[in-house]
Amino acid sequence: MRVLLAAVLFTALAACSTPAPPPVTTPPDTSAPPTSRTPPPVTRPVSLQAYLANPCSLVQDADLQVLGFPADSGSAVSTRKSCHWQSSDPDLGIVRISLDIDRSPLVAFYADDSESHEVHEEYYLQGVPAVTVAEHADGRSGCSILLATSDGAGVTLTKYPDKAATPVPAATLCDQLKTVAGSVLTRLST
Repeated sequence: MRVLLAAVLFTALAACSTPAPPPVTTPPDTSAPPTSRTPPPVTRPVSLQAYLANPCSLVQDADLQVLGFPADSGSAVSTRKSCHWQSSDPDLGIVRISLDIDRSPLVAFYADDSESHEVHEEYYLQGVPAVTVAEHADGRSGCSILLATSDGAGVTLTKYPDKAATPVPAATLCDQLKTVAGSVLTRLST
């Protein structure tokens, strides 16, 4: 019995003195890109409420002329929270403005991890977070500017391409649209 007790004690003491093997760790996978990003904070919120009933009033004839439309470009077609213009000359394309009070267009953009845009610029316009995107640099897909007017709302301005044999390059089109976006933000702020 003493021998058995001694053997049990020896085994117990030996087990306590044997160091445990180090834990197995797996390094984090850094090869996969993040599945979503976070838009920049909105530090200067701008309300859209005054224009929800008439979003067409945010874009004026002078703005349409910046985008290549002739003076008196025809009538705007308004739907709930959006408006678009199509000249009587179908070669000029379409201009559209959308007001979104349910979700900022930047939230949707940053959640989309496809990043399949040849033109992509992130910046602040008059203190408002903005993104300019165009799927193709040659202008055949047009250009869009997304503005976050608050954490949960925003404006999207789009110039769809014209049907001309040689479309306006996206860089030029997006610069023109950025000018119009600045005018829209000025109207929203007054």
